[in-house]
Amino acid sequence: MTKQFSALNNTVIICGRNKETLLQAQWQVPGIHIYTCDLSIESDRLKLAAWLADNLQRHQSCSSFFYPGIERTNPTRSY
Repeated sequence: MTKQFSALNNTVIICGRNKETLLQAQWQVPGIHIYTCDLSIESDRLKLAAWLADNLQRHQSCSSFFYPGIERTNPTRSY
């Protein structure tokens, strides 16, 4: 999905525990943003949330997110 979203000129942000894997993805899909964290650890989730808030302010084009299992029908509603 990363390639598909990026090809549509979306801002793409991915996270994961393995920085090397994230760097490989970034090399394969230039322009994506990566963040290394373990989502099973609460402090990592909080740091990710803070990082996203900071980065989303700088990327005004970030107008939507993809949430698996949730169909977004109202583009003006925040989830």
